[in-house]
Amino acid sequence: MVGMRKAGALALFLPFAVPATAQPPEGRPVPPFSLPTLDGGTVSVKVQRGKGTKKSSLVVLLRKKERGKWVERRLKAKALLVIHWASWSPLSLRLLRRFAPMCEKFAKRGLVVVAINLFAAEGERKVGKLTKGMPYIVALDVVGLTTRSYRVSEVPVTTLVDARGIVRLTRTKCYPGILDEFRKRLSDLLGPSPKASSLRSSSCSQ
Repeated sequence: MVGMRKAGALALFLPFAVPATAQPPEGRPVPPFSLPTLDGGTVSVKVQRGKGTKKSSLVVLLRKKERGKWVERRLKAKALLVIHWASWSPLSLRLLRRFAPMCEKFAKRGLVVVAINLFAAEGERKVGKLTKGMPYIVALDVVGLTTRSYRVSEVPVTTLVDARGIVRLTRTKCYPGILDEFRKRLSDLLGPSPKASSLRSSSCSQ
């Protein structure tokens, strides 16, 4: 009941909400954003337009404190996953858990994952507890700034972006086979997939 009430609250936050079947358009540039991270820094995503014959490129900037100083670095992102999720959503939490082993393996090949928590209704401490040990950059969208550009009307929404900053795959919810679907696309972008036996299949039913 709590999840249902908060799902309704999400809709109230989105008076302009698009239909539930709508998602970030595949084949188009990833919508840019700049959001605070759970550790007090900032993560920014944008597409750098190519000049002349040069192709566009994905830019992921992470600002964090190192040795007492704030430093901004451009991450070497060969692919990007953006996961919109909510701490009150069981499907969101299942997807984050199911995707974690795969994302950890593909991170060695250049995958960056930004998990955007919407509204942080339970507070940052709860968000940190839920994502502890997971291989994600956890960002906070406390007022829903990215919900329109990413067409978020329900959670989770998972968006895969290539090195040129183009959306290659986007899916809503957590359903049987979603892990295999994203693993195949990541393999196409980053190289052969990790051994299937080393990754749990995702049914999102547990």
